[in-house]
Amino acid sequence: MLCLTAALALLLGRLAILPALVTGSWWFANEKATIGLPVAALPAVLASVMGIPYLARLRSADATGSQQNSAASRLALMGIIVAATGATASILVTLVLGPFPAPWATAVT
Repeated sequence: MLCLTAALALLLGRLAILPALVTGSWWFANEKATIGLPVAALPAVLASVMGIPYLARLRSADATGSQQNSAASRLALMGIIVAATGATASILVTLVLGPFPAPWATAVT
C-alpha cells in the first residue's frame, strides 16, 4: 500500500511539472505529454481503482484472519502489475527512445 501511494504521489508530481515544460517549449514536453503520460497515468488509475481497495481489504482480513477471494486478488494484482509495466514503459519512452516523433520509437511504443 505504501509503495502504491508513493507511486501515485510521484505521478502527480510528474503531472505538476508538465505545464511548466509545455510553457517552456513544446519540444521539452512533446513525448512526455503525448506518449509518456498516458502510458503511465491510465494504468495508475486502474491500479488505484482496483488495487487500493483490495489492499485495504487484505490488511483488514489479516487482522481478522479471514480468507480473500482468489479471483478478486488476481484481478487486483493484475491491475498493479499493469500499472508497474506502464510506468516502466513511460520511463523507457522518456529516457531511452529519445525525442518523439522517431519512426522506430513509434513502432516500439
